[in-house]
Amino acid sequence: MTVEEMYRTAGPNQIPFEVDSWAQALTEEFCTYFFLYQFSIYAVCVWFSYWHYTIIAVFIAIISGFFNASVRLASQRSIKSMMEQKITAKVFRDGQVIQINAADLVPGDIVKVQNGPVPCDLLLLRGAAVCDESTLTGESMPVQPGFRFPAKHVLVAGTTVLQAVDDDTWAMATHTGIHTQKGQLLLLILYPPKLIFKYDEQLSVVFFLLIVYALFVAITLMRVMYWRYANDQTPG
Repeated sequence: MTVEEMYRTAGPNQIPFEVDSWAQALTEEFCTYFFLYQFSIYAVCVWFSYWHYTIIAVFIAIISGFFNASVRLASQRSIKSMMEQKITAKVFRDGQVIQINAADLVPGDIVKVQNGPVPCDLLLLRGAAVCDESTLTGESMPVQPGFRFPAKHVLVAGTTVLQAVDDDTWAMATHTGIHTQKGQLLLLILYPPKLIFKYDEQLSVVFFLLIVYALFVAITLMRVMYWRYANDQTPG
């Protein structure tokens, strides 16, 4: 398989991710069940003319929503900065060593190991290297490849090569883009497995019963108020 065919199959050595806009972040924040429940309570307070409490509570809820959205967007920008890599790599192609953008790497490329960020998952073919894996494992001490990850002689995307043993250290690209260890870790952060608790399955029924009860109480209250108003207007 040629490099062009492999590139079309594996795609660019990038992790696609876009930061949400403020409009999308605020929409998702204020459309949660928690905020919808709060706003329904505030509507009841307005109905009973509790203006002072309602104004303060709505103001606090809006400030809280904007704060949560800003924290979410800041986290997304931080993740995007981790995904972006503007580095080059030396590869052995067509019998010669050339320098290319790391985004153009494909599985099977023979890459020269140099000090700096590891562009993709690599399997050491010759030489050795000392890596800083703190960005993925949290370890503060440099380790040799394979110390924390399952395969020996593996350089993982997202780590940093602190020192190559010599100037003739080479490795083969095994995974690129979202298929790297870094990509899979970021997928777990962005899209964690959904935890479904036992009571979550009954929430829809509970919400339905609460809505029916609220409508019944509202209709009954309006009828009682109308009946009292009609009696007050009836001449004695």
